[in-house]
Amino acid sequence: MPLRWDAREHVRLWRQVFLWVVLVAPVGAAVGSACAFFLAALDWATGMQRGHGWLLFLLPVGGVAVAWVYGRWGKRSAG
Repeated sequence: MPLRWDAREHVRLWRQVFLWVVLVAPVGAAVGSACAFFLAALDWATGMQRGHGWLLFLLPVGGVAVAWVYGRWGKRSAG
């Protein structure tokens, strides 16, 4: 079977590659930015926890507050 080379087919393929790059690049930039923001927030939270150890004792207070808010306003969300 001889090899067949069609320039029009290659142009169509490169057009598809260009289309996918145009569609995927913004998604990649958004996901990369979200990951960078999350890692920066995680670094900030870790630094805050290491610098202020007493914040650990406020976790039960926060848990009670979340349970109270859920019991007060979130009853319909259980269904």
